[in-house]
Amino acid sequence: MPTAGKVDLVRADGTPIDHESKFQGGKSLGLVFSGVGYNYRNPLLYYSKELLLQHGCDYIGVDFKYYADPGFRTLSDVERYKRLSSDNDIVLNEARRLAPEYDRIFLAGKSMGTSTVRICLKDKEILKKAAIILFTPGGEWNEFILELLGLINPTFVVGSLADKLYTVPNLPRLREKKNLTLHELQNANHSLEVNNVQEDIAALKEIMRVEEQFIKESLS
Repeated sequence: MPTAGKVDLVRADGTPIDHESKFQGGKSLGLVFSGVGYNYRNPLLYYSKELLLQHGCDYIGVDFKYYADPGFRTLSDVERYKRLSSDNDIVLNEARRLAPEYDRIFLAGKSMGTSTVRICLKDKEILKKAAIILFTPGGEWNEFILELLGLINPTFVVGSLADKLYTVPNLPRLREKKNLTLHELQNANHSLEVNNVQEDIAALKEIMRVEEQFIKESLS
């Protein structure tokens, strides 16, 4: 087993960043980053985790758990950004430590978690091994697209045309990118649901089908 068997995600004040992990001696690592209130226990990320494990990857899921921190909600936007940046740096340092152990690194993020993906891609060692999975990107999406346009990494993006955070001015440019798998829903919300159980299950099943194919191709 890689030295990755122990995950160390602790803030400067000693508080741990909530996470889960499973190491099975894989040559690939899946890093799954939660959104605000949408974590690795929710369908998109839970089943993404299961797909990564099913295909032999080691796995770490990260949840900053801001939704459970009353103090976070009282912070100004500037202070929240500082907190997020600090936590992202902690995750980046851990990802950087683990990167040499693996041939392929999957970076999967939901909403705010796509910000953590973006930060990790700034590291050269991680970047050269990265396969990118983005579910309903967050507030940095318009700027993030410009960076993705310059990358050759395999990328899978899922969004809804009814989600205002997804439909940004640079989106048409992303649709023209060749090494990118784009899966767009028409009327789903930011959780990629329409609040109809059968429709939501069918949509989730199709997303997972396409994602599994993406994972297989990224490992080949």
